[in-house]
Amino acid sequence: MLEKITVIENHEMLLVSKRAVFVFIGALLLMTLALMSFFLLADFDYILGRKDLAMKVGQTSISLEELKQIKRISGIRSQNVPEAVFATEFFETLLLSEGGRKLGIDRKPEFIKRISDFDNAVRNASDDETIAHAVFLIEELADSTRASIINQNVDVTEISSDKI
Repeated sequence: MLEKITVIENHEMLLVSKRAVFVFIGALLLMTLALMSFFLLADFDYILGRKDLAMKVGQTSISLEELKQIKRISGIRSQNVPEAVFATEFFETLLLSEGGRKLGIDRKPEFIKRISDFDNAVRNASDDETIAHAVFLIEELADSTRASIINQNVDVTEISSDKI
């Protein structure tokens, strides 16, 4: 099947049939299709050991355990709400806070002052207080984003989902 030929100045070449070329191209296409299917269908959070990841927005990742702790420390109203509803509301809050980061609201002096006041109030924090602090930051940023959108007529397309 494979035949070596010698051409000018002792250069050797292999002659292959058209069928072998098409089989090679077909094999490459099948391998590409298999890899694409694997990467589309594979759950990398599960493969990499992050089986309990509840949500991820921007740079913020929340595990299922953290989401349950957030619900537990969020007050009586949130404890009476089903977990799916609480997770949906918290996800919307995360989206708004990420939009506020993109708009630069977290770098405004009045926002920084509110956060530093809260930091001073919870200096020696336990784990629950640390989570409460993170939730406070997220909620404050989301509230500031809502207020900015309502009061200053911020263009909502600036915080579209492709930027978050």
